[in-house]
Amino acid sequence: MAKISTYPVDGLISTDDFIIGSDAENVNITKNFTVGGILSLADLQAVLDNGNTATSNIVLTGNVSATNVAASAAVSAVTGNITTVNATAVNASSSMNTDELEVTGTLTLDGAIEADGSEGTVGQYLRSAGAGQPMTWATLPSQQIAGWNRFDDDQYTSASPLQVLEGAPVVLPNDGVKFSDSYGSAVFYNPAASEILAINEDDTYIITVMFKAVSSNAANSYMDLSMSGPAGYDRIFETLTFPKGNGVPQNFHRVYQYYADADFITNGAQLEIEVVGATVEVYDIIYFIQRVQIA
Repeated sequence: MAKISTYPVDGLISTDDFIIGSDAENVNITKNFTVGGILSLADLQAVLDNGNTATSNIVLTGNVSATNVAASAAVSAVTGNITTVNATAVNASSSMNTDELEVTGTLTLDGAIEADGSEGTVGQYLRSAGAGQPMTWATLPSQQIAGWNRFDDDQYTSASPLQVLEGAPVVLPNDGVKFSDSYGSAVFYNPAASEILAINEDDTYIITVMFKAVSSNAANSYMDLSMSGPAGYDRIFETLTFPKGNGVPQNFHRVYQYYADADFITNGAQLEIEVVGATVEVYDIIYFIQRVQIA
């Protein structure tokens, strides 16, 4: 047998090529081995079983699926995805930088989370700014209670009603003495001046107005109910009639929406009634005001 170095070099190596060697499991007798058979021994699991350590960099361009990923320094420059990370899968003493991290189980974090170079402040949350934009820290607005007020008038009753003469507009009064309740700290009505109030410009409100009214000439009379402020801008205007007839109490329960502009904030507003065709008696007046939107 000539020296191995004198044989010609095979320029096209395949898995079916033969290599001569010794069979360690059979008293070292000489045998042929295929290149494919040798390669089958060198899978990744065999490498890990042998040493489980890599001293050089590893570059992965596809997806990585793992049940545990532990990093003593940093896992960085990921061009694909890290997926199927479960339980205490990410345990990094430094940092992990990745284009995308998909968690199908539980992600346990023992350290801080940074977004756009910041750890945020107490009470903040991570907020998406949209596709292609970095995550940012944001703060929830403080809780605001819109609130409501109820005022029941004690001045005008069935025994002593408010007399509204034809063609003489009057403010629909409410002294709020009989019953007053509220939810929230804001007050939306001033009984002393019979003024409806607003807190912020562009707030919106709902007012429920309840009262009883008796007309001396029901068939030929009506009553206009309106809300206006010093600037003369009418926010509410409705015509009410008396279908029950002369001298019979008519129950009115009206619900209106309105908003607050700068004039409303400065001067407030009042509910007014004006009667046409008769004299009308009004009593048992109730205001229920809800602040439904805080500007």
